[in-house]
This record gives sequence, structure tokens and C-alpha cells, in this order.
Amino acid sequence: MDPSYNQSQTGVPSGTYSTSGNNQGVGGQAYAMPGAVPTTALPSNTYSSSNGAPSVSQPTGVVPKSNPNSTQNALQIAEIRDGIVIMNDGSFRSVIMVRSINFDLMSPQEREAVEFSYQGFLNSLYFPVQIVVRSQKVDLGPYISKLDKIRTEHDNMLL
Repeated sequence: MDPSYNQSQTGVPSGTYSTSGNNQGVGGQAYAMPGAVPTTALPSNTYSSSNGAPSVSQPTGVVPKSNPNSTQNALQIAEIRDGIVIMNDGSFRSVIMVRSINFDLMSPQEREAVEFSYQGFLNSLYFPVQIVVRSQKVDLGPYISKLDKIRTEHDNMLL
């Protein structure tokens, strides 16, 4: 990944990032990560990278007890601020969720328009992305019961 992606992120203030509970960010605002040890309990050394990435606080001395097999350790997330995930290496991630559309019910022209729009969206991206599609089963029982109730209440054949 090109390190230049980490340098010009708008909307994310630069400051000292750490996995500690009482991290003071830009403007004196405190940012916390659940289950982390407050920085006031740990002496720290702060260093800056030469490529313009944010400074990272590294604790020295007392090391907090942690489970090496925990999800927090595996994901390497330093903190989450304003909807942006800040990784331990100073890079940024964002997660978005979109709703599905019923492609099968669309006319051929609508399908083509959706395909071209999606193609245009993908071609406009200038950074790497990962797309995850997750299907989820839905219990249609209550919906079908409601339709049956409406059908029995309205016996008009024209409806």
C-alpha cells in the first residue's frame, strides 16, 4: 500500500495515537478504546515517522495484561474516531454499508444503468478497496401471514 494514502486524509485530525484508554487527541478531546489501559498509568515515549504519518505513543515500562489471541490484537486497530478506523501503523480504514436492490425486478434499461453506475463508481476510486458481500436469510413467515390476513379480509377479486 502506498504510504501517501495516510498523509492527506481529510476530516481526521492528526495527533498522538495510542491504544490507551485516556489518549488526548487534537483539541484536548479524549479518545478511548475499550479494554485498554489509561496512558496516565504508563510512562510513554512518543516518536514521529519521517514520512509524515501521525505520531504513535508506545508504552514503556509496565506492559498491560492482554490476550495475544484476542480479536483486538489480531485487527491491529489503534482507535476509531469520527467513523474512521486508525490502524496501529497510522493508516486509515473506513467501513460503509449499503442496501441491496432487487436486480431481478428491473427492466433491461434499468439494469444497464445500474451496471454503468457501479462501473463508474469503481473507476473513480484512486485507492485500494475490499468489497464484501454478505447474504442473510430472512424469515418471511410474519410477512406471509400478514398477506394472508389481508387476502381474507378483502375478498374482492378486482384487488
